[in-house]
Amino acid sequence: MDLVLAAFKPAVVPAGKKLAQDVTVVFSVNVAGAVDWFNKKHFPSVDKVILNGDFAPIGTGGWAGWSVADIGSGLIEMFDNGLAANGDAVAGDGIWSTKVLFAAGTAAAHYYKYGIYSAGYTDTLNAGVIPMDNEAGFAMNHQVTINDVNPVFVNVTDKFGSQWVSVERIPTAGMPEAFVLHANYPNPFNPTTTITYDLASNSHVRLTIFNAMGQIVATLVDANQTPGTYRATWDGKNLSGAIVPSGVYFYRIEGDGFAKTMKMTLMK
Repeated sequence: MDLVLAAFKPAVVPAGKKLAQDVTVVFSVNVAGAVDWFNKKHFPSVDKVILNGDFAPIGTGGWAGWSVADIGSGLIEMFDNGLAANGDAVAGDGIWSTKVLFAAGTAAAHYYKYGIYSAGYTDTLNAGVIPMDNEAGFAMNHQVTINDVNPVFVNVTDKFGSQWVSVERIPTAGMPEAFVLHANYPNPFNPTTTITYDLASNSHVRLTIFNAMGQIVATLVDANQTPGTYRATWDGKNLSGAIVPSGVYFYRIEGDGFAKTMKMTLMK
């Protein structure tokens, strides 16, 4: 009776129903300003973008490798050439796309992430020997549940590295009735502050930090979210992972039909 057991956290993975028909899924990712996970540095160039996942047809049942040599065998190449055959809408816009056929009977839910190959650049996430960097740390993945009502399913356009920020959904007694952006706490802060917001319906949410000159400092959220109350934490770092100086900053939330900006102060 005096034995205290350690907390047990189950490993929850997406299952999803089996697809009733063949479905072509269009994946796309915005790599503008992409930063590698380990070094927090901008890629000097974006020469190739790939898609990798948990199970076929976007993975090998344990994820494929991350080397350039794996393109075509385990990794799926993406395109920014404006060709509809590849699922890409506009050439040169920084949004890379690809089409993947999911056969009837395969799982509808998957984990996945992207990788960037930059010529002459070697990441450290893969022990510093493979010139192909996946976008986030271990188990930090995107998730898709495919709707098979139609033979083509267009997935949301992801932002490269958008999983980096930890966003927590807060359990509440009921669903919010309106979209609300709350004042950050603490304010002033040093070096961390929490931003809370309410969503009244499904929405693609973007929560961005700006400096006094209107320049983007950090993107905390860029994802589809269901109704509920969420909180995101900003650690006072910019897109490159460097600590920003003291001063006034603005955080702005944008969603489907709503937007609001508020002010906060970093004081050291």
